[in-house]
Amino acid sequence: ERAFGPTRKGFQTFGPALHAARTGAADAPARLADLVADPAVPAIARATALREMRNVLRPALLGSIERGLADRDPLVRAAAVDALQAAHIRERLRLALPLAEDPAYPVRVKVGAVLAPVDLGAQDAPTQARLQKVFDDYVRAQQANADRPESRYNLGLFHAERGDVARATADYRGALALQPDFAPAYANLAELYRQTGQDNLADATLAEGLRRIPGDPALLHAQGLLRVRQQRLPEALDLLARAARGDPANPRYAYIHAVALHDSGRRADALRVLRVASKRFPGDADIANALAAYARE
Repeated sequence: ERAFGPTRKGFQTFGPALHAARTGAADAPARLADLVADPAVPAIARATALREMRNVLRPALLGSIERGLADRDPLVRAAAVDALQAAHIRERLRLALPLAEDPAYPVRVKVGAVLAPVDLGAQDAPTQARLQKVFDDYVRAQQANADRPESRYNLGLFHAERGDVARATADYRGALALQPDFAPAYANLAELYRQTGQDNLADATLAEGLRRIPGDPALLHAQGLLRVRQQRLPEALDLLARAARGDPANPRYAYIHAVALHDSGRRADALRVLRVASKRFPGDADIANALAAYARE
């Protein structure tokens, strides 16, 4: 500023938009859309903006994602496919399937991941063939790095989406065999057990994870939700509070903690948590809606 004056601008203009997205600012969706639409912004920054849209996705942003899917740069197209993870499965199929024959292999691999929940039996024969090919591409890409826990974890996510519980369970366990303190595998394996009515195994899996990684916020949060379902509310509230304190940058943890407080009759405490969270995440719709509803009460 001394050398060039206080109003001199730098060449990088994407920082504020990405910061807005990562801090839950109310104008984050609009800032990200503007960033994606600006051809002067480097491809890697536009790709980052598209990935951030997963956390703030709403119908108005689908146009930005469609623009990204048609971008000349494969890095941007792959990020746009990633952003569709937060969209309804109908929108995923409509927007991502045309990229099943994309010339860039990384883009086709992303298509396989985002379309994993599609029911093959409900599609016509040509669509089934296209989907099966991108599914096979995705599995091969992960198997090529199967010495890494992240790849085994990704396979677990994929097989869980495809409804193959046995393979998903084996993949999550495979990730933990490679890295026993890989927290996401514990959380997702526990959720898989919960979805299949095996709460005892879910509980044991989370307990095992917390022995390996004491105080991990994701595991504390998952165990807190399990205690809510078990109607063990005092223990649940303690776990959810610890998770929110352990990861104050996660708006979901604060929101769930507040809902649990409210539902257990601690309305004043719920409002206090929501007011703090709303200042930190002014653009989070769940927090804003809960705060308004509880305040009306």
